[in-house]
Formats: sequence, C-alpha cells, structure tokens
Amino acid sequence: PDALPILGTLTFPILTLRWTEWVVEIQNIFFISLLLISMSFSEDFYFNLRVTYLQ
Repeated sequence: PDALPILGTLTFPILTLRWTEWVVEIQNIFFISLLLISMSFSEDFYFNLRVTYLQ
C-alpha cells in the first residue's frame, strides 16, 4: 500500500502523455474518415441517415 502512491505519481504523467497522443490520433482518424465519407457519398445519403437515426 505504501508503494501505490509513488507508482501513481510516476505513471500519471506517462498516462496523460499517452492520453493526449491518443486524442490527437483519434481526431486525425475521425477527420480523415469524415473526409472519405463526404467524398464517397452524396448529400442525399446524409439526409437519409439523419432522418433514420434522429427520429
């Protein structure tokens, strides 16, 4: 139990660094996939998707 706070303070900066890197990666992947979707589908598809899922 005494070693747990030390481990926590050591691993916390590593976890936060990894977390921010993951957020950036997820944003890049999301943006690229949105770009591909908008290029491959028409606006009618977006409208149908919005109508079916937001009822």
